[in-house]
Amino acid sequence: MNDEAWHHHVITYDGSDGRYYLDGELKETMTKVINTSGTTMEFGREFGRSAWYKGKLDDVALWDVVLDSDAISTIYSSGSRGIDLLVASGDYSSNTSSDLLGYWKLDGDVNDYSGNGNNGTANGPVPANAAPTLAAINNIVTNSTTAQTISFTATDTDEQLAAITAESSAEGVATVAESTNESRSTNDTTGSFVLTNAGTEGTTEITVTATDPNGATGTTTFTYTYDATAPTNQDTVFASAVTKVGGATVTIVSSATASNVVWLAPT
Repeated sequence: MNDEAWHHHVITYDGSDGRYYLDGELKETMTKVINTSGTTMEFGREFGRSAWYKGKLDDVALWDVVLDSDAISTIYSSGSRGIDLLVASGDYSSNTSSDLLGYWKLDGDVNDYSGNGNNGTANGPVPANAAPTLAAINNIVTNSTTAQTISFTATDTDEQLAAITAESSAEGVATVAESTNESRSTNDTTGSFVLTNAGTEGTTEITVTATDPNGATGTTTFTYTYDATAPTNQDTVFASAVTKVGGATVTIVSSATASNVVWLAPT
C-alpha cells in the first residue's frame, strides 16, 4: 500500500488463528503457529532481515490479550486524533487498556508509555511531534446581528488531523458553535465555525485552538466587536479665532460611519 496516507494495522493471534485488520476491518484470517517468545521484537523490519520498511510508524502498541473487533473499531474510529490507549474508551475496555505490554508513541523517543519499562533503541532519528499552527483570522467590527461563518486552516507537518475548538471571552457579545465540517488535505485541516451575535454591544476575543492526537496545540486569536450605536453630529465652535503661522493640523475622530465638515475662515 503506497497511497501516502496514514493507515491503521492490527494483527491478533489467539494461539491458533491470526487475524489481520486494516483500517478497522477484518481483511484476512490465517491458521498457523507463531512463535511469540524468546525473540527480540523490531519495528520496521522482520527480525534478522536487513531491509527496513520505507514509511512512517506512529503509536505502536502490544497487548497480552486478543483485541476483539469492537475494540479495534473503537481505536480506529477515533481517527488520527487518536485515543489514549492507557484509558478505557467505548468498546476499548479498561481491562484491555490495563493489559498493555508496551505502548510506544514514537514522539521524539522510543520509550514505553505502558509503565512496563520496555523502552526501545532507535535505529536512527525519531522525529518529535510538531505542534499545529493556525492561519491568522481577521478582526471583525459590525453593526449587524447576522451570524457569521468563520473559516480556518490548521497546518500540522506530522500530517495529522487537528481537533479544532473555539471559545469566546464574552459570550454576552457573541457565542461560537463547534466546527462540524473539518477535512484534511496532507498537512492542512480546514473547516469553519459559526459566530452568533448575542445582542450586547462590546468586544469579545475569540480564541481558536488546534490540538493534534499527541496533545500539542496551536492557537490564534481575533476580536469581534458589535457596535450598533449610530454616530451623532456635533458642532465644535472655538471661543475665539485660532491663528497659527504656517498652517495647522486638525484631527477629527468619529465612531462608526460619520461625515465630518470643517469650516475654515481665512484671514
